[in-house]
Formats: sequence, C-alpha cells, structure tokens
Amino acid sequence: GNPSYAFECFDQALKIDSNHRDSWFKKATILDEKKYWAETISCYDQVIKIDPSNINSLCRKGIVLIEIGEITQAVLCFDEALIIDSKDRDSWFNKGRALKLLGKLPEAVECYDNSLVSDSKDFFSWYNKGKLLLKIYKNQTFASSDNQEEALNRNSKEIFSFNRDCNLNPPDKSKNLSESVLCFEEALKINPSHLKSFFNNGLALFYLGKFFEAASSYDQALKIDPNHFKSLIHIG
Repeated sequence: GNPSYAFECFDQALKIDSNHRDSWFKKATILDEKKYWAETISCYDQVIKIDPSNINSLCRKGIVLIEIGEITQAVLCFDEALIIDSKDRDSWFNKGRALKLLGKLPEAVECYDNSLVSDSKDFFSWYNKGKLLLKIYKNQTFASSDNQEEALNRNSKEIFSFNRDCNLNPPDKSKNLSESVLCFEEALKINPSHLKSFFNNGLALFYLGKFFEAASSYDQALKIDPNHFKSLIHIG
C-alpha cells in the first residue's frame, strides 16, 4: 500500500483513540523505514506506555538506539525485553550487536549463545559469534605488538613466520579459534555460499596452524568471487 496514506490513517485513528497500541506501533514502523529516528522512538515509547510488556517495541526501540549511537540505552531496552521473555531471540541477538559496539566481546558472545538456544539455525548468530571469537583471539594475540595492523595484513608466508617467531597460538588462546571454526562451519551449513564465512573460517584455521584446510576455505571463497582480494592475498 501507500505508506503516506497509511500514516495519515493511523494519525486519524489516534485522534479518535490516543491509546490505540497498534496504530502507534504501525506508525512507528513507517517512520522507522524512513529513518526518522526521534519520531520512531517517540512512537515506540507510546506503545510501551500503553503496553509495558510489548517485547517487539522494546526490541525495535533498542535497534533504533543502536542506529543513532545510543548503545548503552539500547542495551537497557534489550534487558527490559529479556526480563519479560528470557528466551527472546531478537533481544539476545541485538544485545549482542550492542555489546560488541561497546567493546564487551565476551559478553556479546554469551548473547549469541543465548540467541542460538532460541534458534539453533540462525545464520547471523553463528556468523557473528564466529567473528567475535576470531576478534577476541586477534585482540589477545596482537595487543602487545607494535606492528599489529602490519602483522594482520601480511601474506600467508609472512604470517606463518610471524606466528612461529612470536608463538601467537599457545593453548590458552586456541580455544577461541577452534570454537570460531565450529561457528563458521555451522553458518555455512545454513548458507553454503557465504563468502565471508569461508574467508573468516580460513583465517581461523590459518591461525590454528591448519594451513591446508585454510587454503581450502580460501579456495571456496574464491569460487564465489574470483576477485576477492583478501582471499587472494592470504592464499598467495
């Protein structure tokens, strides 16, 4: 239908009944699509005022708060939703997104774990969790290196030498890598043509010292996009 006409209809409905929850909610979704963030939040607030247990509005408000950079406030919205329903997949997933932006990576991983309890076939929870575990490993490994960015951008042979010389993969750090690989494998079962899952899986395998498996994963990424620059560099 016509969003502008629908918006006018909801406005008219609210003039008749200012406590009509669904009109506020539908008005919010139209504003959300147009990226009128302040007005969107205001409408979701009206829904929550009328129906404090409306998880959908709490979660959507949190997503909008992420969009405008109010990350801490977004987490509070997701927490409110999870008090109402501790198994709500969307709230756990988006709380994970918010915590990642706050730099709270282990806590974000826990959120994706909870999201997967609710929906074990959720591709983005598997992929995001895998990426976070890989990032945690990189942060731990390169945090004390003066040449972190340089090291991360070297080609495969140079990275191998760097790993060997600096002992970047002791047992206490390999757990995150192994779990990261499992996450990307699960993601690829759901979406077998996801280039970034193949590439990041290759990275995790390489850091584990599984060079042939890593090369195979980069090959799969290149079958999807023969010009994927990062895969070409790492397989070279």
